[in-house]
Amino acid sequence: IYCGLSAPFATYLLRAYPISLPEEFVEAARIDGASNWQVLRHIILPLSWPGFVTAALVVGLRSWNEFLFAVTFLNDPELKPISTGLYAFQTRFSRDWGLTNAGAIIMILPIVILFLVLQRRFIEGLTQGGLKA
Repeated sequence: IYCGLSAPFATYLLRAYPISLPEEFVEAARIDGASNWQVLRHIILPLSWPGFVTAALVVGLRSWNEFLFAVTFLNDPELKPISTGLYAFQTRFSRDWGLTNAGAIIMILPIVILFLVLQRRFIEGLTQGGLKA
């Protein structure tokens, strides 16, 4: 279900990349004798890479942070995201703040590392995706 909810947004985000590419790249490849497949593989996909990274990060982050849907509809603990695990540290009258903070650090750490590794491509993807063709 997470994919079904995120697919329209990712499609909308990725649609802007091939449209924003200058037509001169495709024309130059055609003059050099490239087929449709070669133009797609060697021109369009490499130039659209920031868009793929951005869409993957945004959709992955949305699924990673899902809380309301998981608490409401999922009964199997193995299917629930880590954000619902933090909710388990709360009792009726108290909360174990040490465990909650440790769980929050564990939850945030993979996202921070992934963002730091892919920061340049993520920023490129966000800025280029907003350009109008």
